[in-house]
Amino acid sequence: MQKIEATLSGYVPKMLNRRERIVFLGLYTSLLALWGTVFFSHYGLSLYAKNFQVPLTMVFGSFLGGFTCEGGGAVAFPVFTKVLHIEPYVARDFSFAIQSIGMSFASITVLLRKIKIEKNVIKFAVIGGLVGIVIGSYTIVPYISASQTKLVFTLVITSFGVALFLKNFVFKSWEHERIIHFKLMDAALIFTIGIMGGLFSSIIGTGIHFITFSFVTLLYRLDEKVATPTSVMIMAADSIFGFTFRLFVLNQFSGQALQYWALSIPVAAFFAPLGAIVCSKVSRIFIVKMLLVLIGIEFITTLFIFKFQAETILLSVLVIALSLLVYILMVVKFSKRFAGEEMVRQGINAGV
Repeated sequence: MQKIEATLSGYVPKMLNRRERIVFLGLYTSLLALWGTVFFSHYGLSLYAKNFQVPLTMVFGSFLGGFTCEGGGAVAFPVFTKVLHIEPYVARDFSFAIQSIGMSFASITVLLRKIKIEKNVIKFAVIGGLVGIVIGSYTIVPYISASQTKLVFTLVITSFGVALFLKNFVFKSWEHERIIHFKLMDAALIFTIGIMGGLFSSIIGTGIHFITFSFVTLLYRLDEKVATPTSVMIMAADSIFGFTFRLFVLNQFSGQALQYWALSIPVAAFFAPLGAIVCSKVSRIFIVKMLLVLIGIEFITTLFIFKFQAETILLSVLVIALSLLVYILMVVKFSKRFAGEEMVRQGINAGV
């Protein structure tokens, strides 16, 4: 164990202090020991030779998952389904599984670094997400086709991109580092958003974190540098639940996804925390621009690859238009609760 720690210590991000490095290395080497025991007894290195594209994808996916609010699954899903031509249900199961590792280690890093989070959002969004995953797994997933699953992913993430653009380049405003005067109505709203996010997560293996992110940054003007680690922790909790629920309760977890997960565990556990650390060190607007570029790539590739029919075109337009309307209403109407505070802020800055 000491030898492994000495070897890895040179690769642990220097932005962690000594105590944080010791904790991280202890957890990481423990995971590696457990993973190695199971992996080599069931699979072996030959599995890497056959499926090297999967862990390679997750080097970037896990880093971006920790760095942004998208989650590793939001990178894995389009790459798996569009580039590697893996079935959407396999990509969904893999997304749940790999985020249960990557986002969990990223969450540990967030806590170790004492990075600012909004605890009330985490609590109520996670609970709502659990409910949504269960409902969606029984009432939606059995009746949705592979092509519809791909389209749902694109529509969800595109509507998120619209929200992000509006928030930062149209309706600019003072950012909050926490939700001020959190009330029962706020808890109910976030719980409801969590259910919606859980429904989407049950279909594509990801989604609750950037739906929640959109909601809290638009309605509550929560700073992206607070909303991002908050959404990472939400996705970690709901991914663990989604993974175990599909594996042990529904008994419907893909064997292929399980193999891909085994291949990617060491990668996700390292690169997702690295992304979370880097996120805490860069500017908010850089994170926003990075997200918009990724979402733009996803949207454009879908336009070229997906075979649209009249009903899917209508559905796409309606979903994006409805999302746009909801986001504008949140910005214009609901966020008026902060208008007085923002006027005070502007007056202070002007020397009034």
